[in-house]
Amino acid sequence: NSMISNNIIMNYSKPAEALLIRENVGVAYNSDVMLVKQSLRDAVASAAEKSSALSAEIETEVDFMEFGDSALIFELTFGAASTRVRRDAADAVNTEVIRIFRERGIEIPFPQRVLTIQK
Repeated sequence: NSMISNNIIMNYSKPAEALLIRENVGVAYNSDVMLVKQSLRDAVASAAEKSSALSAEIETEVDFMEFGDSALIFELTFGAASTRVRRDAADAVNTEVIRIFRERGIEIPFPQRVLTIQK
């Protein structure tokens, strides 16, 4: 019971209502934070124009969450029209994020480690 009362529970069994989707997006440390936020909002708006899987009932939110090991981490929140089209909504948004980031020169980094070998 303590786990239930202390955590958020997502009900995926009610397909008629809009569903909140949260995704983390990492960008390079030299990225312009305001440009990233606007680009993520633009990506959701563009995806919504192209796909009926997104819901207008849920407002898009973009928050700068943390300084990750290899990236600045943003949380993108948007809505899917229903649980049945959740994957379609995420696919549409992710496709637009990549397209817009490439157009605007925003880099999505991959983890890197520097090894120093001493003799």
